[in-house]
Amino acid sequence: MKVNSFRFDSLLYTNKDYLLIQNISNKANKTLKDYIINISSWATPEKDNILYYSDKENGVPFLRVQNITENWLQLQDVLFITKDVHNWMLKRSILKPWNLVMTITWRLWSCGVIPESFIWNINQHSVVIDVWWEKIAKMLATYLNSTLWQKIILSKATWWTRPALDYQAIYSIPVIENFKIVEKMDFALNEKKRKEREAMKILESIDDFVLWELWIEYREVEEKKIYFLKLSELWETKRLDPLYNNPKFLELEKMLKNGKYKIDKIINLLEYYKKWIEVWSNEYIENWEIPFVRVSDIDNFWLYFENCNKFISKAKFEELINYKPQIWEVLFSKDWTIWLSCVATDKMNYITSWWILRLKPNIKIIPEYLQIILSRKIINKLIEQRSIWAIIKHLDLDAFESLNLPIPPLNIQEIIASEVKSRIEKAKELEKEAREIYESAKREVEVMILE
Repeated sequence: MKVNSFRFDSLLYTNKDYLLIQNISNKANKTLKDYIINISSWATPEKDNILYYSDKENGVPFLRVQNITENWLQLQDVLFITKDVHNWMLKRSILKPWNLVMTITWRLWSCGVIPESFIWNINQHSVVIDVWWEKIAKMLATYLNSTLWQKIILSKATWWTRPALDYQAIYSIPVIENFKIVEKMDFALNEKKRKEREAMKILESIDDFVLWELWIEYREVEEKKIYFLKLSELWETKRLDPLYNNPKFLELEKMLKNGKYKIDKIINLLEYYKKWIEVWSNEYIENWEIPFVRVSDIDNFWLYFENCNKFISKAKFEELINYKPQIWEVLFSKDWTIWLSCVATDKMNYITSWWILRLKPNIKIIPEYLQIILSRKIINKLIEQRSIWAIIKHLDLDAFESLNLPIPPLNIQEIIASEVKSRIEKAKELEKEAREIYESAKREVEVMILE
């Protein structure tokens, strides 16, 4: 098939794409500029300067490209900057209800709608678009997130090392004014969010179920400030940082000890744990051969091969074959987002990054229970205590080995694992239904647009 190129850069479109974009442009009665009151962007604090970043309690949220998804914001993995940096560098970043936040590099088609007033910050890879009213924001978000408009947006992007949009390109995006699509997408989004809330409720119930089965009475512990340490305490902990020595962690350890079952150090529950292997950036390849699994590719209970965007060659894999995860090992992240874990059950070939530990349980503990207990909030807090901050959050091996876990008899472990698996499957089914509702609505909307 002959390819028509209407760009002077590396983006090429087929005749079908070209005609589709021309058809939409001809039907459009307005452009994005007709709806925009103001458009603005800000900067990104230096990534390597830890003085710019803060914890959740004391910081101001900072949105990155990965936090902006279709029609809403993903707020589970948000960075926080200090209030001083916010006031100095990004103080204008106060997002108002029904502002659009749109990515302008990397993922050009991601557009989220702000549901309420926030004091946030965004980086230079995104823009805030201020529009006249709520219904306009929803209509524009529907267009900007549709697969039809993705082609249009990409046709307007400039390409260097990555695609990028300038303000002029954003202003010129065509719009076919149609408020009926807002009602369709509103209904689908509400149904999607309802099912996602049901799924989240099921997942959140797992913590209480596991603690109940272990007869552990969990309660939130009040933060206490530390003003000094006794020499004897310093000798014992060998840590000067106030987080590690906060009294709340002693209370959490007591909760574990007061449960029905004995506790044991994780090092005593493993046949082995294997360290990571380093793969240099120049050893990655672009085509799909052997997935190189990183922390961003795992979540509690699941390994997402479809999310992988780093690969190594088959030849490199043969060189590193001893580092391939084995069936029933538990993969545990020790850097960046610490405490993510999943059980390796897939026989396909892949290699894990140097930020993921491979844990092989011994006869005292089954893999599913080990993964489940590592992802519980009380254990998460004790892992957080043992972690240290440099440029990234890190759990060293000595700290990992000192972690205490409750160990019930194997039959109780199996009961816990079976029930948790059942709840997770229900939650995943609801999430699948939510995605299908949304994708079906998107397809219907595209038909309405082209009618």
